[in-house]
Amino acid sequence: ENLNKVGPDLTEIGTKVNYTWITNWLQDPKNYFESVRMPKFDFSQEDAEAISDYLFSMTLKSRIDYPIGDIDWDLADRGKSLWGQSRCSICHAVEGLGGAFEKIYAPDLGKVGSKINREWLYDWIKDPKEYFPMTKMPRYRFTEEEIRALVEYLVSEYIDWDFQAQYKIPVDIKVESIQKGKELIQKYGCFGCHTVKGMEKIKRIGPFLRQSKVTYMIERELDEKIGTELSSIGSKPVERLDFGKMKNVIQQDRISYIKQKLRDPRSYRDDLRMPNFRFKNEEIEALTSLLVGFIDVNIPQRFKIPKKPINYEPTGEFAKIVYDLKCLNCHSINGNGTEFAPDLSIEGSKVQERWLRKFLKRPDIIRPLLNQMPRFNLDYKQRMIQGNLTFVEIETIVQYFRQVLVSNDIPEKLPKNGLNLIEQIDAGKKLYEEKGCRSCHQIGEDGGAVGPNLTDVGGRLTEGYIFKHLENPQAFIPDIVEPNYGFKESELTNITRYLMSLN
Repeated sequence: ENLNKVGPDLTEIGTKVNYTWITNWLQDPKNYFESVRMPKFDFSQEDAEAISDYLFSMTLKSRIDYPIGDIDWDLADRGKSLWGQSRCSICHAVEGLGGAFEKIYAPDLGKVGSKINREWLYDWIKDPKEYFPMTKMPRYRFTEEEIRALVEYLVSEYIDWDFQAQYKIPVDIKVESIQKGKELIQKYGCFGCHTVKGMEKIKRIGPFLRQSKVTYMIERELDEKIGTELSSIGSKPVERLDFGKMKNVIQQDRISYIKQKLRDPRSYRDDLRMPNFRFKNEEIEALTSLLVGFIDVNIPQRFKIPKKPINYEPTGEFAKIVYDLKCLNCHSINGNGTEFAPDLSIEGSKVQERWLRKFLKRPDIIRPLLNQMPRFNLDYKQRMIQGNLTFVEIETIVQYFRQVLVSNDIPEKLPKNGLNLIEQIDAGKKLYEEKGCRSCHQIGEDGGAVGPNLTDVGGRLTEGYIFKHLENPQAFIPDIVEPNYGFKESELTNITRYLMSLN
């Protein structure tokens, strides 16, 4: 009951997208991109226009396609450079390329120039939370000029050449079409994925809306359940499953019923409302397994995997930075966040303060391209333009790491083993070669690329962290592929000394 909406808020969609684009999208989203998640409802052109009219009427009184206007190509070139520097492709794909962090579900921007109102795009990049408070996109703290450059690049470069705008001249929306759109949204439950606010919720109400005589969505309509309850589908009697037109076509059992429902929902009856998600065979198999497991029987507690409680929330000035830059969309701290980027729970004991301060000013390349940290317009100089990360903010992060995100298990000094520093480094280098570490790790131009590059590891990590990591790699990162070699304490000291010499 408490799942978040997976689709964007549609209340002000009329200020965001072209009218022609949204009608095309509603008829078949996958014609836009094969990777989109929205299913096909088999809407006619008239149906798509009615739904679009309802949505547009919340903010506008006309159907309109927003003009791109003349392109400033010099500005667009600067925007292209900014796109690469900021590493936007970590989340956003372009024509299917990029978008390494799939859990974010950022839209593919390959055709965004034919979809979006450029003024809306400017406001969005400036502060995404202003439009959608729950967005996962961080505020990149660009200057006004940088935002305009990025917008100019997006609307000039990423064009849908098959798109033909039908409403360059605005056309008034008819009240009858708005009413039909409301009925279709109610029927197909669009509000299950999207927020479709009621008229009383809209703050900016124009004269057109007050005079339209259309009843907009109300709370009880938004809460209505459109589909069948699935909580016990795995134990529902087979004789109560409606096989309809497929009665003599498929086997009369639960698994066959569910698979066919997922493959072609309306094959059972023409008047069903479930859309076609065009699932792949492996997706159908996975969903079927899940649904068959939804049963009335109480599962013994010993078979259940307990959820780990999240008892951590960032505090103080550090919290403001974390929420503004959406750090926990990629990183995790004490169970709060995701696993795309390194866990920061003990970062204060893991990395050197000097390195951390330098990295925050200008994130460098220590991982493959699409796994790098985005550049939030960080600079080595303190700039007075509002929105850039200042020295004070960087120092806030550094001090929070040092004081809060630490582990008492990580020693500050290495145990002695009777060898001097040079002897320890030589012995550690020999161990590094004997254990085949170079197969996965790179030093200079030599070695593999499976693990992190160790060329400058001595200037990045603390010696205590390296020592404890080598003692048991899985202690801090349970799913790490690095083997546990069972090093003796003296060997751990030697190989740590060697790695710390790589600076």
